Amino acid sequence: MKMQSFNYIASVAAVSVISLSSSFANAFSDYCDSSSQSSNVEWIESIAINGKEFASGNNDGYIRHPEIVAMLAPGTNEITLTPGFPFNVAFSETWTGWIDLNGDDLFTDYEKIFEFRATTPETVSFEIPEDLDIGLATLRVVMSYDGYNQPCGEYVYGETEDMAVSVDPLLFLD
Repeated sequence: MKMQSFNYIASVAAVSVISLSSSFANAFSDYCDSSSQSSNVEWIESIAINGKEFASGNNDGYIRHPEIVAMLAPGTNEITLTPGFPFNVAFSETWTGWIDLNGDDLFTDYEKIFEFRATTPETVSFEIPEDLDIGLATLRVVMSYDGYNQPCGEYVYGETEDMAVSVDPLLFLD
């Protein structure tokens, strides 16, 4: 597994998870659609945030994880992205991730936290701004074979996953 480091203004992470009730559904708000036409030969097997893994397997091109909130803190964080392939055949995938840090229901270039191409699991680091308001946000990860990695729209092969994240610096004070 390779380790890549990206220095973006926006960011995510830390290691605490709580179960969601329906009251947290607003973390996903009115986001644009994003999915693949086929996830039969490549999909997002798992996403790990600061070592806490969320495995999902093949979800027919899109999944929203309403039962999970990954707790994050300001500063440096890590995310590990693992592709899934049938029959041990690996393809080169383009990975892109965004966090809607300002809650405007859009994923912008400012909110892009990583973008890279790989065939194996990769760990990338990124920063959460120290002055970020506390609250829920949505992490969107797009993995695609054909290099189409916009936050919205349909692409041919791969998968999109949305996950709620929460930034609360008080959780990590000594």
